[in-house]
Amino acid sequence: MASWTRYLLYGVEIAAIAYLLTCFALALAQRRFMFVPCKPIVATPTDYGLEYESIFIPLPPDEKIHGWWIPAQSPDAPVLLYLHGNGGNVSSNLPRVQRFHRVGFAVFLIDYRGYGLSEGRFPSEKRVYEDAETAWEYLVKERNIDPKELYVFGHSLGGAIAIELATRQPEIPGLVIEGSFTSMLDMARYKGRYGWLPIDYLLTQRFNSLEKLPLLNTAIFFLHGTEDAVVPVEMSETLYKATVGRKELWLVKTAGHNDIATIADSTYEKRVWQFLLSETSEFY
Repeated sequence: MASWTRYLLYGVEIAAIAYLLTCFALALAQRRFMFVPCKPIVATPTDYGLEYESIFIPLPPDEKIHGWWIPAQSPDAPVLLYLHGNGGNVSSNLPRVQRFHRVGFAVFLIDYRGYGLSEGRFPSEKRVYEDAETAWEYLVKERNIDPKELYVFGHSLGGAIAIELATRQPEIPGLVIEGSFTSMLDMARYKGRYGWLPIDYLLTQRFNSLEKLPLLNTAIFFLHGTEDAVVPVEMSETLYKATVGRKELWLVKTAGHNDIATIADSTYEKRVWQFLLSETSEFY
């Protein structure tokens, strides 16, 4: 065999091995790309002038979910379960929470296991779904919140978690989905990422919101910044089209992935309230 042929075969073998190792590494490490837990609590609701109660919900065998219960001024106010995105923790979401409280909601925001003060193994799709449902059940069973008055907000990855929660708890009257995506597979393909890999076979964390929406009759308010460089705005447009229940899509001009509330200012929380509680509802 000619020496150049032998070298060519060696090169092909090395490339094949490198390709397989890359696939194997991606299959094992994909959760590390999707979830970016932050443990330090950098602020509390007190820093934003909000009264609160720190809640720990135990999970077997020895894990727990931490959350902040922020009551509204009115005891009859609707409740918003707040599900944040893949980074940060409850403390980095307080500016948005303050807006929801100001307009009249009681808010319960949680950290998934592995984030903030919540304890447990590294997050996964299955586990964050469990965490959201555990929080919902805590509000209904322990705080006696009427499910008809219990709404859910989800930002980015939290939007996918909120949609899954609505499939498990169809009595949820309304969702607010901000800057979220159609599926994790679509995100992996976005801008040609991982196009050279068999990503459809490697991806175990699917977060496929698009396939779930036709199953829901829940009212859904979609928000997305037109300049979002993390999740393309077209994904919210696709989610909106797939929704069969009462729905609304608000595209906020010049806003990115994390600054819709800042750009829209007080219109932000007012539009959320008006959609969930109807145009005729008064603010608390």
